Amino acid sequence: MAETRARSPRLGKGLSALLTQTVQVKPPKAETKPEQTKIPTDNTATETVVEAAQHKPGDAVVYLPIEQIVPNPDQPRKQFDAESLQGLSQSIKADGIMQPVIVRPGADDTFQIVAGERRWRASQIAELQTVPAIIRELSDQQTAEWSLIENLQREDLNPIERAKAFDNLTREFGMSHSQVADRVGVQRSTISNYLRLLELPQEVQQLVSEGKLSNGQAKSIAGLSDPNQQLDLANKAVNQSLSVRALEKLVAQMNEKTDQGDTPQYDPNQITTLGKRAHIQDLQQQISQQLGTKVQIKPGRKKGSGSLALDFYSLDQFDTFLQKLGVDLAE
Repeated sequence: MAETRARSPRLGKGLSALLTQTVQVKPPKAETKPEQTKIPTDNTATETVVEAAQHKPGDAVVYLPIEQIVPNPDQPRKQFDAESLQGLSQSIKADGIMQPVIVRPGADDTFQIVAGERRWRASQIAELQTVPAIIRELSDQQTAEWSLIENLQREDLNPIERAKAFDNLTREFGMSHSQVADRVGVQRSTISNYLRLLELPQEVQQLVSEGKLSNGQAKSIAGLSDPNQQLDLANKAVNQSLSVRALEKLVAQMNEKTDQGDTPQYDPNQITTLGKRAHIQDLQQQISQQLGTKVQIKPGRKKGSGSLALDFYSLDQFDTFLQKLGVDLAE
């Protein structure tokens, strides 16, 4: 019988099911708040609420004092439109919060937001005293994944915020590009392309965050290796409203000129890892996992050249590397 390989489920499906459950919850007045919505301050009561939430996903909606809820510092979304928040706060005043926020227990009797920071911010503007919430026990990695997936599903993130969220999963939790892609439901190349945006100068990234430069335009500009050229071309693209196709032609022309001086050149039609930092980081991680040591890949000045460095901490480990490379150690 063929062996069936178990695959970890994508969080997107489960989170989508949770987020799409519409729960009509109006903020209760203090004098008429039902007994079951009160949150005692003792630890036993908090544990009971968490247990109830785990046994009945999506059903155990509780009210938390708004000052006890704190934002996640690693939330992928960094920009919140003030006008949009004001509109949402008016809606909350009139109709209540349609979907509870999702939180996890934090330090000092606080609850950290996993999903729903925009609703929480709007509730503050609306001067609510309590916010309906669902409490979950989640690890740091689960929290990062849930926060990212929620924003991806709602298309709330700008390209730079997405790139930084993907980068956080690879750096903080040691996930490869393929693993991140599988967890959030996108192609591996999508992850790599977004991570390349983080190689652009901060000024260019800011233009992308503000929506003045599109993701496609930024990807074209990333084809240049000189940060000064990248910034100049980005400003030119904004001022002259250059299309992606026009930028691709300009990048090709600029690379053709600089190639004569043996400077690195990006060829969009050639599949190569050298010169693409995001791909290099992914390769370093994969090789490191295979060999169990630190690995460094450094592109050379000439196109297609570079070096590979392996760290070893004992002669036995060095011998192991040689054996894996097929070197005969017998004298």
